Amino acid sequence: MSQLISSLIDRKKSGKLGHFYVITPSLASKTPEEELHNFTQELIPKLICTEKTGTETHAWKKKAWGFGHPDVLILSPGPEENFDKVVTEDYIEEEFSEFFKFLDLRSFELKHRYLVVYHTHRISERLANKLLKSLEEPNGATTIFFLNPSRSPLLPTIESRAIFLRITPNSDPATLLSSEDVELVPYAERKEWLLAHMPKELSKVLPPYMNGEKNILETAEKIIKMNNGEWFLEKLLLELECQSFSFYETKKDLTKDSQWFQTSRKFHNSAQERIIGMLHRVLS
Repeated sequence: MSQLISSLIDRKKSGKLGHFYVITPSLASKTPEEELHNFTQELIPKLICTEKTGTETHAWKKKAWGFGHPDVLILSPGPEENFDKVVTEDYIEEEFSEFFKFLDLRSFELKHRYLVVYHTHRISERLANKLLKSLEEPNGATTIFFLNPSRSPLLPTIESRAIFLRITPNSDPATLLSSEDVELVPYAERKEWLLAHMPKELSKVLPPYMNGEKNILETAEKIIKMNNGEWFLEKLLLELECQSFSFYETKKDLTKDSQWFQTSRKFHNSAQERIIGMLHRVLS
């Protein structure tokens, strides 16, 4: 069992499981869609089985493996079950009718229900705006998992309501990009670097977000209220570009984003949107 799954199980058992998570693949995965699917297939049965013990556990686990449990809803765009495949079409609004119906219904057997949405990078802005209230306050004891294989940020209105989790890289070399394609330092080492190089002005704001104690919206608001907080965050982003913590293509994206942040400021765009974007680039 991965450390991330173990942590979620522990939070479920202690009654501290959050209501909305965005899960992203490890940076080194060749097949992010498949990695997210495998992660979900392991996580959901284990969450369900926290409510069952003894002889009942095996039967519940078998039912959960097929995502056939009445208190679990799985969504994916398109007519086929493309959970572990690359998807090019966007969700249509009708495909989310089950999402809203599920939230309106009472639990069938479990005390806690689970809603998993695959390929969330294919959710349009129009549809996302209709989901906001449900993501912020889902009915009853329900946890929503958004699976984002694209590694690109989702809409700020969605991300501001989420707790972000990244899958730990698989140790199997066959599933990882080669050293010729990727310059990757384990997240623990990258986190250590960030803590060591973080401007003291950010040292009380970023660690609680990095540890999952604060959400991205709360963190962004604190940075906005800081004197020159945005400047310190951008400085950290630029220093990060010089380090070998990401793909070469990601480094180019970081540079483009840095240029966009400056243009956004020039034209007086939303500071919150800009800072949320920078937080993702610095901490993802």
